[in-house]
Amino acid sequence: MDGFYSDLEAFGEELKNIRKSLGLSQSDVTEQVFISRDTLRKFENGKVIPKQETLDLLSHLYECKSIASSSHSQTRGTVPFI
Repeated sequence: MDGFYSDLEAFGEELKNIRKSLGLSQSDVTEQVFISRDTLRKFENGKVIPKQETLDLLSHLYECKSIASSSHSQTRGTVPFI
């Protein structure tokens, strides 16, 4: 059981690191993924496992933000909406 919990905590920490690296607040994420701040906090603290639908939404949000950020830093111009 310990390995399961430490992996879940590591997963939550990774979610938090990605969010912060993209400059997103918890409120930014919860508004776009339609979950409560308490739920996101539980994900990031490794307390619960997100549903597949929520993972899909988080994945899409983080990927789009990541692409936009790297495009912006490379072109220093207008970033196309994805």
